[in-house]
Amino acid sequence: MKCKYLLISALLAVTAPLGALASNVMTKPVLSIDEPQKVLVMANINNQFSRMLSANINADVTWIAPVGTETEKGTLLVKLDDRDYKLAVELAKHRLSQSRHQVGYLRRELDSATKLAKTQNLSELTIEKLRYQLNVAVNEKSINQLTLEQAKLDLERTKLYAQGTGVVVSNDVKVGQHALSGQRLLSVVDTKHHEVTALVPVKYASQISKGQTLKLFDQSRQLYGTVRGILPVVEKQAQTMQVILTLDDSAENLSVGQLFSLELQLANRGPQLAISRDALTIKRDRQYVVRVNDKQETELVDVKVLGSSGENLIVQGDLKPNQLVVIRGNSLLGDGDKVTML
Repeated sequence: MKCKYLLISALLAVTAPLGALASNVMTKPVLSIDEPQKVLVMANINNQFSRMLSANINADVTWIAPVGTETEKGTLLVKLDDRDYKLAVELAKHRLSQSRHQVGYLRRELDSATKLAKTQNLSELTIEKLRYQLNVAVNEKSINQLTLEQAKLDLERTKLYAQGTGVVVSNDVKVGQHALSGQRLLSVVDTKHHEVTALVPVKYASQISKGQTLKLFDQSRQLYGTVRGILPVVEKQAQTMQVILTLDDSAENLSVGQLFSLELQLANRGPQLAISRDALTIKRDRQYVVRVNDKQETELVDVKVLGSSGENLIVQGDLKPNQLVVIRGNSLLGDGDKVTML
């Protein structure tokens, strides 16, 4: 019985003081900063140009660049059957040659008839007939010249080339398939010229203007984009508007859909409170920090995040500069807890 009593007493001696032990925490002071407020919004990388190559003639497809083919300006992408178009060029050349000979012959005949009319009794009707025949021949020659130019153009259209740097992303026809004029053959996405699309809250509309340069970044790099356009259409539920930025050619190795953070600098509103990002605790619908008072006790203070400044958050709440807030273990603390600052 005596042993049992001693065991219980020992347990009570060990457990009783635990509630009074102070938690060891790390803290940082609340700062007062006087600089423009920064807001981050998500942005997506898009291609500035996407080209769809279509047939301009009717012909069978004899070769097409496979999906994934990288292109430069002048890269061959599609070959169409050119046999009929080569024949058309040769026929047009032959007809044009005949027309030229006919025009030359009639001009010589007209010149001879005109000279004879001065010395011999040659009727005016004969001369007028020759003039008419010459005019018809000249018109026919012009038509045959245009026909030859069109035939050469159609022959050139049997081969389609890339207009710039990019990559083939789709084939819409197969080799052996008959393509009709106007039918899409393949699509090429530009890999050199990029643009950024961001959905910016309407309340920041006054902070953005066309031609403005803004910073974008992800975990590995930083880019700069120039505002090309601001779409004056607001998404009703999210209350956002679309902003489009162009990137210079030095922005390489980007993928469509890649996410970046777009930094907006707002007007300077004077000194503002800033806390370490680690000091913010989020639970359900509540955002708060754990402040340590002069008695080394904790106080939960609700805050509203207004923006960011480097590694700090701009906040609004019942805080003052130089007050200490917990940055380690804050999620485990409540009001009135005793703490020891490391």
